[in-house]
Amino acid sequence: MFVSAIKTGTLIAMVVMLAAVLRPNVQAEEKASDQASIQAIEALGSAVISGKDVAKAREQAIDNALTSSVARIVVEHLPEEILIKQFKKLNEKIFKHTDQYVNNYKVLTEALSGQIYRVMIQATVSAPKIHKELSALKLLNRPANLPRILILLSGSKSVDVSQSDELAANTQLSDHFVAELIAKQFTDKKMEVIGADQLAKMTAPEDSAPLPVLTDATAVQMGQRVLADVVITGVFGALLTPNTMGTDVRSFKGAVNLRALRTDSGIQIASTEQTNVTVSDDENVGRKKALTNASILAGKALAAKIVSVWTDNSPQPDTSAVKIVEIIVEGTGSLSNFVMFRRVLSELPGVEEIQIKEMKADEARITVRFQGDGKKLADGLMMKSYETFGIDIFEVTAQKIKVELIPG
Repeated sequence: MFVSAIKTGTLIAMVVMLAAVLRPNVQAEEKASDQASIQAIEALGSAVISGKDVAKAREQAIDNALTSSVARIVVEHLPEEILIKQFKKLNEKIFKHTDQYVNNYKVLTEALSGQIYRVMIQATVSAPKIHKELSALKLLNRPANLPRILILLSGSKSVDVSQSDELAANTQLSDHFVAELIAKQFTDKKMEVIGADQLAKMTAPEDSAPLPVLTDATAVQMGQRVLADVVITGVFGALLTPNTMGTDVRSFKGAVNLRALRTDSGIQIASTEQTNVTVSDDENVGRKKALTNASILAGKALAAKIVSVWTDNSPQPDTSAVKIVEIIVEGTGSLSNFVMFRRVLSELPGVEEIQIKEMKADEARITVRFQGDGKKLADGLMMKSYETFGIDIFEVTAQKIKVELIPG
Protein backbone atom coordinates (compact mmCIF):
# COMPACT_ATOMS: atom_id res chain seq x y z
CA MET A 1 0.00 0.00 0.00
CA PHE A 2 1.19 3.49 -0.81
CA VAL A 3 -0.41 5.12 2.22
CA SER A 4 0.80 4.44 5.70
CA ALA A 5 -0.79 5.79 8.89
CA ILE A 6 -1.34 9.55 8.74
CA LYS A 7 -2.75 11.48 11.66
CA THR A 8 -6.35 12.45 10.95
CA GLY A 9 -5.81 16.09 11.90
CA THR A 10 -2.91 16.44 9.47
CA LEU A 11 -4.86 14.87 6.63
CA ILE A 12 -7.93 17.04 7.27
CA ALA A 13 -5.76 20.15 7.26
CA MET A 14 -4.15 19.12 4.01
CA VAL A 15 -7.47 18.42 2.26
CA VAL A 16 -9.10 21.63 3.51
CA MET A 17 -6.05 23.62 2.39
CA LEU A 18 -6.38 22.11 -1.07
CA ALA A 19 -10.08 22.97 -1.10
CA ALA A 20 -9.23 26.58 -0.33
CA VAL A 21 -6.63 26.76 -3.10
CA LEU A 22 -8.39 24.79 -5.85
CA ARG A 23 -11.75 26.00 -7.14
CA PRO A 24 -14.26 23.19 -7.71
CA ASN A 25 -14.69 22.48 -11.42
CA VAL A 26 -17.61 20.09 -11.52
CA GLN A 27 -19.20 19.76 -14.97
CA ALA A 28 -22.69 18.59 -15.88
CA GLU A 29 -23.49 14.91 -15.55
CA GLU A 30 -23.33 14.36 -19.30
CA LYS A 31 -19.76 15.68 -19.37
CA ALA A 32 -18.54 13.56 -16.48
CA SER A 33 -16.80 11.12 -18.79
CA ASP A 34 -14.85 13.96 -20.43
CA GLN A 35 -13.71 15.25 -17.05
CA ALA A 36 -12.78 11.81 -15.74
CA SER A 37 -9.35 11.07 -17.16
CA ILE A 38 -5.89 10.01 -16.10
CA GLN A 39 -4.13 13.07 -14.68
CA ALA A 40 -0.46 13.73 -14.01
CA ILE A 41 -0.18 15.63 -10.74
CA GLU A 42 2.84 17.12 -8.98
CA ALA A 43 2.64 17.05 -5.20
CA LEU A 44 4.82 17.71 -2.17
CA GLY A 45 5.18 15.47 0.86
CA SER A 46 7.14 15.67 4.08
CA ALA A 47 7.83 13.59 7.18
CA VAL A 48 9.73 13.93 10.43
CA ILE A 49 12.78 11.67 10.79
CA SER A 50 12.43 9.45 13.85
CA GLY A 51 15.86 8.66 15.30
CA LYS A 52 18.14 8.06 12.32
CA ASP A 53 15.70 6.18 10.13
CA VAL A 54 15.91 8.41 7.03
CA ALA A 55 14.61 5.66 4.73
CA LYS A 56 11.38 5.35 6.71
CA ALA A 57 10.90 9.14 6.71
CA ARG A 58 11.42 9.20 2.93
CA GLU A 59 8.78 6.48 2.48
CA GLN A 60 6.38 8.42 4.72
CA ALA A 61 6.99 11.62 2.75
CA ILE A 62 6.21 9.81 -0.50
CA ASP A 63 3.05 8.34 1.04
CA ASN A 64 1.91 11.82 2.11
CA ALA A 65 2.61 13.23 -1.36
CA LEU A 66 0.59 10.46 -2.99
CA THR A 67 -2.30 11.10 -0.63
CA SER A 68 -2.11 14.79 -1.53
CA SER A 69 -2.25 13.97 -5.25
CA VAL A 70 -5.40 11.89 -4.78
CA ALA A 71 -6.91 14.57 -2.53
CA ARG A 72 -6.51 17.13 -5.32
CA ILE A 73 -8.87 15.12 -7.54
CA VAL A 74 -11.35 14.68 -4.71
CA VAL A 75 -11.29 18.44 -4.01
CA GLU A 76 -12.17 19.17 -7.65
CA HIS A 77 -15.34 17.09 -7.26
CA LEU A 78 -16.62 18.15 -3.84
CA PRO A 79 -17.27 21.48 -2.06
CA GLU A 80 -15.30 22.17 1.10
CA GLU A 81 -18.21 21.68 3.51
CA ILE A 82 -18.88 18.18 2.11
CA LEU A 83 -15.17 17.35 2.39
CA ILE A 84 -15.21 18.27 6.06
CA LYS A 85 -18.52 16.60 6.93
CA GLN A 86 -17.75 13.41 5.05
CA PHE A 87 -14.04 13.26 5.86
CA LYS A 88 -14.27 10.08 7.93
CA LYS A 89 -15.99 8.28 5.05
CA LEU A 90 -13.50 9.67 2.50
CA ASN A 91 -10.57 8.66 4.69
CA GLU A 92 -11.81 5.07 5.05
CA LYS A 93 -12.80 4.58 1.40
CA ILE A 94 -10.25 6.65 -0.54
CA PHE A 95 -7.33 8.15 1.38
CA LYS A 96 -6.45 4.85 3.08
CA HIS A 97 -6.34 3.10 -0.30
CA THR A 98 -4.28 5.45 -2.44
CA ASP A 99 -2.77 2.53 -4.37
CA GLN A 100 -6.18 1.90 -5.95
CA TYR A 101 -6.18 5.34 -7.60
CA VAL A 102 -2.48 6.02 -8.34
CA ASN A 103 -1.31 4.15 -11.45
CA ASN A 104 2.36 5.06 -11.01
CA TYR A 105 4.62 7.81 -9.72
CA LYS A 106 8.18 9.10 -9.81
CA VAL A 107 10.17 11.21 -7.39
CA LEU A 108 11.15 14.47 -9.10
CA THR A 109 13.33 15.81 -6.31
CA GLU A 110 13.94 15.35 -2.60
CA ALA A 111 15.76 17.16 0.18
CA LEU A 112 16.70 16.79 3.84
CA SER A 113 16.21 19.83 6.10
CA GLY A 114 17.17 19.16 9.70
CA GLN A 115 14.80 16.45 10.90
CA ILE A 116 12.34 16.98 8.01
CA TYR A 117 12.51 14.93 4.80
CA ARG A 118 10.69 16.44 1.81
CA VAL A 119 9.94 15.03 -1.63
CA MET A 120 8.26 16.25 -4.80
CA ILE A 121 6.60 13.56 -6.87
CA GLN A 122 4.69 13.29 -10.12
CA ALA A 123 1.83 10.81 -9.89
CA THR A 124 -0.62 9.61 -12.54
CA VAL A 125 -3.99 9.49 -10.82
CA SER A 126 -7.13 7.82 -12.16
CA ALA A 127 -9.91 10.39 -11.93
CA PRO A 128 -12.47 7.89 -13.30
CA LYS A 129 -11.91 5.53 -10.37
CA ILE A 130 -12.21 8.40 -7.87
CA HIS A 131 -15.35 9.68 -9.61
CA LYS A 132 -16.87 6.19 -9.47
CA GLU A 133 -16.10 5.81 -5.76
CA LEU A 134 -17.56 9.25 -4.93
CA SER A 135 -20.70 8.30 -6.84
CA ALA A 136 -20.92 5.04 -4.91
CA LEU A 137 -20.64 7.04 -1.68
CA LYS A 138 -23.53 9.25 -2.94
CA LEU A 139 -21.48 12.41 -2.59
CA LEU A 140 -21.88 13.62 -6.18
CA ASN A 141 -24.68 15.25 -8.12
CA ARG A 142 -26.57 16.78 -5.22
CA PRO A 143 -28.45 19.69 -6.91
CA ALA A 144 -31.85 18.13 -6.20
CA ASN A 145 -31.00 18.27 -2.49
CA LEU A 146 -30.00 21.92 -2.56
CA PRO A 147 -32.26 24.98 -2.46
CA ARG A 148 -33.37 27.28 -5.28
CA ILE A 149 -32.07 30.78 -4.55
CA LEU A 150 -33.49 34.29 -5.14
CA ILE A 151 -31.15 37.23 -4.50
CA LEU A 152 -32.75 40.57 -3.59
CA LEU A 153 -30.40 43.44 -2.77
CA SER A 154 -32.16 46.51 -1.43
CA GLY A 155 -29.53 48.98 -2.68
CA SER A 156 -26.12 50.37 -1.91
CA LYS A 157 -25.38 51.39 1.65
CA SER A 158 -22.41 52.85 3.43
CA VAL A 159 -19.82 50.45 4.84
CA ASP A 160 -21.33 51.08 8.26
CA VAL A 161 -24.87 50.06 7.37
CA SER A 162 -26.23 51.84 10.44
CA GLN A 163 -25.26 55.22 8.94
CA SER A 164 -26.13 57.03 5.69
CA ASP A 165 -22.80 58.15 4.31
CA GLU A 166 -22.34 59.26 0.72
CA LEU A 167 -22.73 56.29 -1.64
CA ALA A 168 -20.33 55.20 -4.33
CA ALA A 169 -22.63 56.38 -7.12
CA ASN A 170 -19.89 57.46 -9.50
CA THR A 171 -18.44 53.94 -9.60
CA GLN A 172 -21.42 52.60 -11.60
CA LEU A 173 -21.57 49.64 -9.22
CA SER A 174 -25.19 48.50 -9.40
CA ASP A 175 -27.21 45.99 -7.40
CA HIS A 176 -27.03 43.76 -10.48
CA PHE A 177 -23.22 43.90 -10.51
CA VAL A 178 -22.99 42.78 -6.86
CA ALA A 179 -25.79 40.22 -7.22
CA GLU A 180 -24.04 38.57 -10.18
CA LEU A 181 -20.82 38.19 -8.18
CA ILE A 182 -22.73 36.65 -5.28
CA ALA A 183 -24.82 34.42 -7.56
CA LYS A 184 -21.65 32.96 -9.09
CA GLN A 185 -20.62 31.63 -5.67
CA PHE A 186 -23.98 29.82 -5.34
CA THR A 187 -23.87 28.30 -8.82
CA ASP A 188 -20.35 27.08 -8.07
CA LYS A 189 -21.96 25.10 -5.23
CA LYS A 190 -24.47 23.66 -7.75
CA MET A 191 -27.42 25.69 -6.45
CA GLU A 192 -29.89 27.17 -8.92
CA VAL A 193 -30.13 30.96 -8.79
CA ILE A 194 -33.25 32.62 -10.18
CA GLY A 195 -32.12 35.16 -12.79
CA ALA A 196 -33.57 38.58 -13.56
CA ASP A 197 -35.31 37.20 -16.67
CA GLN A 198 -37.02 34.46 -14.67
CA LEU A 199 -38.07 36.96 -11.99
CA ALA A 200 -39.55 39.32 -14.60
CA LYS A 201 -41.62 36.53 -16.16
CA MET A 202 -43.10 35.41 -12.84
CA THR A 203 -43.93 38.80 -11.32
CA ALA A 204 -46.47 41.41 -12.27
CA PRO A 205 -45.32 44.68 -13.94
CA GLU A 206 -46.16 46.72 -10.84
CA ASP A 207 -43.83 44.52 -8.81
CA SER A 208 -40.83 45.50 -10.92
CA ALA A 209 -40.53 48.96 -9.35
CA PRO A 210 -37.68 49.19 -6.82
CA LEU A 211 -38.75 48.92 -3.20
CA PRO A 212 -37.51 51.69 -0.87
CA VAL A 213 -37.45 49.26 2.06
CA LEU A 214 -37.31 45.50 1.53
CA THR A 215 -38.83 43.89 4.62
CA ASP A 216 -38.35 40.23 5.46
CA ALA A 217 -42.04 39.61 4.84
CA THR A 218 -41.88 41.20 1.37
CA ALA A 219 -38.71 39.28 0.48
CA VAL A 220 -40.24 35.98 1.57
CA GLN A 221 -43.42 36.68 -0.41
CA MET A 222 -41.40 37.45 -3.54
CA GLY A 223 -39.42 34.26 -3.03
CA GLN A 224 -42.61 32.23 -2.69
CA ARG A 225 -43.98 33.78 -5.88
CA VAL A 226 -41.04 32.58 -7.97
CA LEU A 227 -40.84 29.20 -6.19
CA ALA A 228 -37.53 29.91 -4.47
CA ASP A 229 -36.57 27.90 -1.40
CA VAL A 230 -34.26 30.57 0.03
CA VAL A 231 -34.23 34.32 -0.52
CA ILE A 232 -31.04 36.32 0.04
CA THR A 233 -31.36 39.94 1.15
CA GLY A 234 -28.45 42.27 1.62
CA VAL A 235 -26.81 45.67 1.61
CA PHE A 236 -23.40 46.70 0.30
CA GLY A 237 -21.11 49.67 -0.04
CA ALA A 238 -17.67 50.86 -1.12
CA LEU A 239 -16.11 53.90 0.52
CA LEU A 240 -12.91 55.89 0.42
CA THR A 241 -11.06 55.54 3.75
CA PRO A 242 -8.82 58.18 5.36
CA ASN A 243 -5.65 56.13 4.75
CA THR A 244 -3.23 57.44 2.12
CA MET A 245 0.24 56.61 0.82
CA GLY A 246 2.06 59.47 -0.85
CA THR A 247 -0.06 61.96 -2.76
CA ASP A 248 -2.02 59.67 -5.08
CA VAL A 249 -2.52 56.23 -3.53
CA ARG A 250 -5.64 55.91 -1.37
CA SER A 251 -7.31 52.99 0.37
CA PHE A 252 -10.89 51.83 -0.21
CA LYS A 253 -13.16 49.61 1.86
CA GLY A 254 -15.89 47.39 0.45
CA ALA A 255 -18.48 45.71 2.66
CA VAL A 256 -21.33 43.28 1.96
CA ASN A 257 -23.91 42.15 4.53
CA LEU A 258 -26.13 39.21 3.51
CA ARG A 259 -28.97 37.28 5.18
CA ALA A 260 -30.68 34.06 4.03
CA LEU A 261 -34.38 33.46 4.73
CA ARG A 262 -36.32 30.24 4.13
CA THR A 263 -39.44 30.99 2.10
CA ASP A 264 -41.49 28.23 3.73
CA SER A 265 -41.11 29.69 7.21
CA GLY A 266 -39.48 33.12 7.03
CA ILE A 267 -36.75 31.92 9.39
CA GLN A 268 -33.24 33.32 8.94
CA ILE A 269 -30.95 30.33 8.43
CA ALA A 270 -27.62 32.06 7.75
CA SER A 271 -25.93 35.45 7.57
CA THR A 272 -22.53 36.93 6.87
CA GLU A 273 -20.78 40.29 6.76
CA GLN A 274 -17.55 40.48 4.77
CA THR A 275 -15.21 43.42 4.16
CA ASN A 276 -12.20 44.01 1.97
CA VAL A 277 -9.69 46.86 1.87
CA THR A 278 -7.64 47.62 -1.23
CA VAL A 279 -5.43 50.46 -2.48
CA SER A 280 -5.37 52.30 -5.79
CA ASP A 281 -4.50 55.64 -7.33
CA ASP A 282 -7.83 55.55 -9.22
CA GLU A 283 -10.94 56.05 -7.10
CA ASN A 284 -13.33 54.14 -9.36
CA VAL A 285 -10.92 51.21 -9.70
CA GLY A 286 -10.26 51.12 -5.96
CA ARG A 287 -13.93 51.13 -4.99
CA LYS A 288 -14.83 48.50 -7.57
CA LYS A 289 -12.00 46.18 -6.56
CA ALA A 290 -12.83 46.44 -2.83
CA LEU A 291 -16.53 45.77 -3.43
CA THR A 292 -15.82 42.94 -5.87
CA ASN A 293 -13.60 41.15 -3.35
CA ALA A 294 -16.08 41.68 -0.50
CA SER A 295 -18.96 40.39 -2.66
CA ILE A 296 -17.09 37.21 -3.58
CA LEU A 297 -16.12 36.58 0.05
CA ALA A 298 -19.70 37.12 1.22
CA GLY A 299 -21.15 34.89 -1.48
CA LYS A 300 -18.71 32.07 -0.70
CA ALA A 301 -19.32 32.28 3.05
CA LEU A 302 -23.12 32.36 2.78
CA ALA A 303 -23.30 29.62 0.15
CA ALA A 304 -21.22 27.31 2.35
CA LYS A 305 -23.46 28.00 5.36
CA ILE A 306 -26.64 27.35 3.38
CA VAL A 307 -25.34 24.06 2.01
CA SER A 308 -24.40 23.03 5.54
CA VAL A 309 -27.85 23.88 6.92
CA TRP A 310 -29.71 22.37 3.98
CA THR A 311 -27.88 19.05 4.02
CA ASP A 312 -28.36 18.77 7.78
CA ASN A 313 -32.08 19.61 7.76
CA SER A 314 -34.92 18.65 5.45
CA PRO A 315 -35.96 21.59 3.27
CA GLN A 316 -39.54 20.38 3.11
CA PRO A 317 -42.14 22.83 4.51
CA ASP A 318 -43.16 22.17 8.09
CA THR A 319 -46.58 23.47 9.09
CA SER A 320 -45.40 23.84 12.68
CA ALA A 321 -42.39 25.99 11.71
CA VAL A 322 -42.21 29.71 12.41
CA LYS A 323 -43.86 31.76 9.65
CA ILE A 324 -44.40 35.44 8.97
CA VAL A 325 -48.12 36.33 9.09
CA GLU A 326 -49.36 39.81 8.22
CA ILE A 327 -52.38 41.20 10.09
CA ILE A 328 -54.32 44.18 8.75
CA VAL A 329 -56.26 45.65 11.69
CA GLU A 330 -59.13 48.03 10.97
CA GLY A 331 -60.95 50.07 13.60
CA THR A 332 -57.86 51.18 15.48
CA GLY A 333 -59.25 54.66 16.13
CA SER A 334 -59.73 53.62 19.74
CA LEU A 335 -56.13 53.33 20.89
CA SER A 336 -57.05 51.44 24.06
CA ASN A 337 -58.82 48.76 22.01
CA PHE A 338 -55.80 48.41 19.72
CA VAL A 339 -53.44 48.13 22.70
CA MET A 340 -55.63 45.40 24.18
CA PHE A 341 -55.70 43.54 20.85
CA ARG A 342 -51.89 43.63 20.65
CA ARG A 343 -51.60 42.36 24.24
CA VAL A 344 -53.94 39.43 23.57
CA LEU A 345 -52.12 38.69 20.32
CA SER A 346 -48.72 38.68 22.03
CA GLU A 347 -49.97 36.19 24.63
CA LEU A 348 -51.19 33.63 22.09
CA PRO A 349 -49.22 30.35 22.15
CA GLY A 350 -46.75 30.24 19.26
CA VAL A 351 -46.40 34.02 18.83
CA GLU A 352 -42.68 34.88 18.97
CA GLU A 353 -42.48 38.48 17.79
CA ILE A 354 -44.84 41.31 16.79
CA GLN A 355 -43.83 44.33 14.72
CA ILE A 356 -46.00 47.29 13.77
CA LYS A 357 -45.13 48.07 10.16
CA GLU A 358 -47.61 50.89 9.47
CA MET A 359 -50.13 53.00 11.38
CA LYS A 360 -52.91 55.03 9.75
CA ALA A 361 -55.84 56.97 11.19
CA ASP A 362 -58.05 53.90 11.59
CA GLU A 363 -55.87 51.03 10.35
CA ALA A 364 -52.65 49.25 11.33
CA ARG A 365 -50.44 46.70 9.60
CA ILE A 366 -48.69 44.17 11.85
CA THR A 367 -46.30 41.31 11.08
CA VAL A 368 -46.16 38.34 13.42
CA ARG A 369 -43.56 35.58 13.72
CA PHE A 370 -45.79 32.63 14.54
CA GLN A 371 -45.51 28.85 14.96
CA GLY A 372 -48.06 28.06 12.29
CA ASP A 373 -49.96 29.71 9.45
CA GLY A 374 -52.57 32.45 9.20
CA LYS A 375 -55.53 30.12 9.74
CA LYS A 376 -54.09 28.76 12.97
CA LEU A 377 -53.41 32.30 14.19
CA ALA A 378 -56.95 33.41 13.27
CA ASP A 379 -58.39 30.45 15.18
CA GLY A 380 -56.39 31.51 18.24
CA LEU A 381 -57.66 35.10 18.01
CA MET A 382 -61.27 33.89 17.73
CA MET A 383 -60.97 31.96 20.98
CA LYS A 384 -60.00 35.03 23.03
CA SER A 385 -62.12 37.54 24.96
CA TYR A 386 -61.41 41.26 24.41
CA GLU A 387 -63.58 42.70 27.22
CA THR A 388 -64.66 46.09 25.79
CA PHE A 389 -64.83 45.14 22.10
CA GLY A 390 -65.16 42.24 19.70
CA ILE A 391 -63.38 41.27 16.49
CA ASP A 392 -64.57 40.45 12.98
CA ILE A 393 -62.07 38.38 10.96
CA PHE A 394 -63.20 38.82 7.35
CA GLU A 395 -60.22 37.47 5.38
CA VAL A 396 -57.78 34.64 6.16
CA THR A 397 -54.96 33.15 4.09
CA ALA A 398 -51.81 31.29 5.09
CA GLN A 399 -49.83 34.56 5.12
CA LYS A 400 -52.44 37.25 5.86
CA ILE A 401 -55.36 38.05 8.18
CA LYS A 402 -57.74 41.01 7.95
CA VAL A 403 -59.59 41.83 11.15
CA GLU A 404 -61.83 44.66 12.33
CA LEU A 405 -62.16 45.77 15.95
CA ILE A 406 -65.87 46.20 16.75
CA PRO A 407 -66.71 48.48 19.75
CA GLY A 408 -68.88 46.74 22.38
